[in-house]
Formats: sequence, structure tokens, C-alpha cells
Amino acid sequence: MYGYLGVMRLTFALAVYHLALVRTLERCSLFKVYKQMLLTFGVTSSRHSRAKLHTSQWGLKFILLVIIVFSVWWLPNDFYLGYSYFALSFAFVFAIAQFFMLVSFADSINAHLVGLFEGELHNKCAFFK
Repeated sequence: MYGYLGVMRLTFALAVYHLALVRTLERCSLFKVYKQMLLTFGVTSSRHSRAKLHTSQWGLKFILLVIIVFSVWWLPNDFYLGYSYFALSFAFVFAIAQFFMLVSFADSINAHLVGLFEGELHNKCAFFK
């Protein structure tokens, strides 16, 4: 029983950590939570100015993670029993979404390979571009 609650405590700590990083970067606006993902869209190298958002200040990020991990141990066990139902339902939705993305990816790869096999695509290296 305590091993299960330990896993729930760590997953909750990691969720809080990632939400805290997004929140501190975006100044607490619900609309801007997804902006961190959009800010790094199109970044092609780590030398890009927007890539510094994720590649710098590792010491502070690690200290923040350690503080959050140690602070979640003060919450009561009943909280994590409720959190486990939320995490289970979210994991189910995430697994279904991943399944649909996998099927879509397999379908696009199949269509491309069939096109190569039937000679519709003349450049054989087009798959790797």
C-alpha cells in the first residue's frame, strides 16, 4: 500500500513541477499555458534565442523539483487516493489519444511506402526528407 502511495506522490510532484514551470513562464494566465509549447514551435537548434527557455537555468529547475518532491510528502494519504482516480482516468484518455496517433502515423507511413512501391514517387530518398 505504501509503495503505491509513493508512486502517486512522485507523479503528483512531477505534475506540479511541470505546471509550475509553465505558470512561472507565463504569469498565471490560463490561456497562456499552451504558449510555452507554441514559443518553441519551429526552433531548429539549441542556439536559437527561444530555445534558451528550456535549456538554461538547470540548477534552479532542479532545486525547484527537489523542493516540490519533499513538500508533497506532507499531504495526507487520503488526498492521493482521490488523486489516483483522477490520474487513472487521465491515463486512459491519454492512452486512447496515443493509440489514435499511432494508427494515423502507421497509415501515413503505409501510404508513403505503397506509393514508393507502385512507382508514384520517383525520388526514393523522399521518405527521409
